[in-house]
Amino acid sequence: AQAGFREGTDYVVLDKRAPVEAPSGKIEVVEFFWYSCPHCNRFEPVLDEWIKKAPKHVVVRRVPIAFRDAYGLVFLVAILLFKPAGLFAGRK
Repeated sequence: AQAGFREGTDYVVLDKRAPVEAPSGKIEVVEFFWYSCPHCNRFEPVLDEWIKKAPKHVVVRRVPIAFRDAYGLVFLVAILLFKPAGLFAGRK
């Protein structure tokens, strides 16, 4: 851990590793978002800039959360049917 971060206060060590989709040796950052969320939409440019500057060993995965709208379902159908390369421009 970096200096200044304290276990139990700033982070928790997991007993069991969480499953990831990133290849071995990579760090996966997962963003859960809702298309209709104004906070998620305001955060998007901040995350995009962070991704551009992130180290090469960091992989970002975005996961839409569907509440009562169809946007999340449309996203998942597009992924399953078309597997579009570069669906999110500039994402790693």
